[in-house]
Amino acid sequence: MTKDQLTKEESFWIDWARILKTEKKDSIYKTFILRSTRFWFDWRSAKSLMGRFGGGWQWRLGIQAGGSTVIIHLLICSMGIERVT
Repeated sequence: MTKDQLTKEESFWIDWARILKTEKKDSIYKTFILRSTRFWFDWRSAKSLMGRFGGGWQWRLGIQAGGSTVIIHLLICSMGIERVT
């Protein structure tokens, strides 16, 4: 498929992805296990193609809980605690 066959919107998103791919993107992912509990920390740059939290989201605040996992979102990063079986 050539660029002439793409719509303007498709062409824009492809060009945007190329620009972001050339720029340096920072991210931090740390994890450690203490007994039967895993703790983790995740931070991604706002320049990430799909946003810090995926799906284009840059900001998130709240708590998620389910099963054996608790995730805490602190606007620009996430921390999690999960039970390891």
